[in-house]
Amino acid sequence: MLPHSIVFKERKMALMKNKLVALKEKIVQPGRALSRRAFTKAAIMAPVAGTLAAGSWLAHPASAFAAAHVPAHRVHIDASVQNFHMIDAQRALVEGDDGNLWLEFGPFGIVPPARTLVVGSAPIQVPGLENRADFQFLSNTQQIVVLDDLVDELFLISLDNTVAIDHSVNSFQALSADQILVQGNDGKLWLEHGPFGTIIPPARVQIDANVQSFHALSADQILVRGNDNKLWLDHGPFGSIPPPRVQIDANVASFQALSTNQVLVKGVLDNKLWLTHGPFGSIPPARTLIDANVDRFQALSADQVFVQGTDRKLWLTHGPFGSVPPARVQIDTDVKDFEALSSTQVAVRGTDDNLWLVSAPFS
Repeated sequence: MLPHSIVFKERKMALMKNKLVALKEKIVQPGRALSRRAFTKAAIMAPVAGTLAAGSWLAHPASAFAAAHVPAHRVHIDASVQNFHMIDAQRALVEGDDGNLWLEFGPFGIVPPARTLVVGSAPIQVPGLENRADFQFLSNTQQIVVLDDLVDELFLISLDNTVAIDHSVNSFQALSADQILVQGNDGKLWLEHGPFGTIIPPARVQIDANVQSFHALSADQILVRGNDNKLWLDHGPFGSIPPPRVQIDANVASFQALSTNQVLVKGVLDNKLWLTHGPFGSIPPARTLIDANVDRFQALSADQVFVQGTDRKLWLTHGPFGSVPPARVQIDTDVKDFEALSSTQVAVRGTDDNLWLVSAPFS
């Protein structure tokens, strides 16, 4: 267990005790959002392919498990899953309902799989309470950025060191181990620079204010959804509020940028999913309807989009778009959330919190 796990444990136990009274009257809906962050997980944590160097702390453990028998075209990764991120088809970051964050290794099929503890949590379970952590794997440095939602603190974790990046954090996106976008609980968005761990807050420049969600294409081009649900493309150099920017759309519930000229947008009022096209500046922008009654989505390209409907059915839709429903193939039902690795592999968490790796051919 890493050195900071004791700190996590003490903070979580103290804060959890303060929330017990409120939790007695809380009703948890099985279909509630993955976290308070409104943008798609895919937009922040795109799957990372590649292998790890021999001897790495994230390398596959020596022992392997034989795959158990599972239904055709899917294999069981884990159970009682609260949050997850697939690094590739053989590695996953998985947070359990006890708040522990694990790095899990294939071949999958036996639950729990071979795994290494990344972050320990309080040894206490409160029904209905999700001690969610958001996390991002950095392939170049083999580090993990972890946001503990209970204490709103952001950490950079490596084999022999754990450093605090910032506190009062609502969401983040790491561009590298030395450049991290941080949205504070006050709605201000910052680009923070390493080295981290010396002072809090670290060296940083403000990008925007009144931010509800964001997605950076680079350190100089950042999509920002404001508290008024207007979506903007902000441009550097940053430091002035508001920054140089152009409006993409209005009444936006969630979005995913494919480029500065192609952005998927789900509307606030009607749950319709659109592919918007630049040049931007006029509202509504040039756009093509992809699907309706959409809950979540993840685009692999402008022609391949995974869509989870409000009925919890998961589909892989294909262009050309414009007719509803589009050309599509169903992947699964009773889906709570998902993360696609490719057009032939997608990780699916069911409403029972079991996590599966589903592979084509889809039926």
